[in-house]
Amino acid sequence: MSACAYSSCPSYAPPPPPPESATASVPLSELEQAVIATYGGCKSLCAQVIDLRETCDLAYDEAEYARLIAERDVPDNAGGAGGLGGAGGAEIEDPLIDVTCTSDWLYCEGRRHVTWGERGIAAAGDRVGQWLARAAANEAGSVRSFRCLRDELSQAGLRGPWARRLRQAARQEIRHTRLMDRLALSHGASRASQKFLPVPRRELFELALENAREGCVGEAYAGLVAWHQASRAKDAAVRAAFVRIARDEASHADLAWDLHRELSARLSPGERISLSQELEAEVERLERADRDATADLSPADVATLGLPTVPIQHALRQGLARELRQRIGAG
Repeated sequence: MSACAYSSCPSYAPPPPPPESATASVPLSELEQAVIATYGGCKSLCAQVIDLRETCDLAYDEAEYARLIAERDVPDNAGGAGGLGGAGGAEIEDPLIDVTCTSDWLYCEGRRHVTWGERGIAAAGDRVGQWLARAAANEAGSVRSFRCLRDELSQAGLRGPWARRLRQAARQEIRHTRLMDRLALSHGASRASQKFLPVPRRELFELALENAREGCVGEAYAGLVAWHQASRAKDAAVRAAFVRIARDEASHADLAWDLHRELSARLSPGERISLSQELEAEVERLERADRDATADLSPADVATLGLPTVPIQHALRQGLARELRQRIGAG
């Protein structure tokens, strides 16, 4: 039923409510274009049906789609070609077909920051290349995230070792970006450009909240997925790249938890309670997430990249949620 799936991290926002789904009748020609274009077409068509979040899945009745295509393309009685132009240039009605669009949120490979703006679609390449190009864009975005966080913490009086650790994390993300860029190019793809917004002035509580979501939980999960890819990817170059990335992501998660403790100590009692509640809620969102992050890839693509299958994704999330709750309980 699924024609294509689009996933990206176009902008920063707190995780939205559960996925939304909507069904609408669209012209057959528009669905056909979406099926051919895959990534960009899916996004463009679903944007007419639903307010897009971080992901979009497009589904339709494949048998009905094939029947309508066949009827449209069959030659008419006068021997002319079918199609929307018809014989002798006469217009033929573009039939409607029902499509269902579902939009959801997704844990992304990069550490998002409030300055993340819109991102385009990765250029060209096969599906593996497209995935690698998106990963490269996430890694590149993470470079800015760490640099901005370093500056924001410096303004709040947190310098010295924090600045050094965040500079090191940014340098590691630069290396990750280069690794993903090279792999994407080997599959004919290149990462899309991303817009960034000005850095707003934020309170310490806002920095702590972002760090809890993006670092303590998001990077911890990204690190687990990276370790899986480092050991399971059929492509040797992908395996080698993710050995490095997984090790660095684990250190980024540790940095996030160290920073969590430091920032928590500087907050008011009420803010500490709110931060703890938000962190618990983020762990719960991770645990309840049921979207397949490999929905737009074939089984061969998943094996090439070493990505976890749906049951393994579920197991990783459940196991990590238990571990994070223990860590929260230990203070």
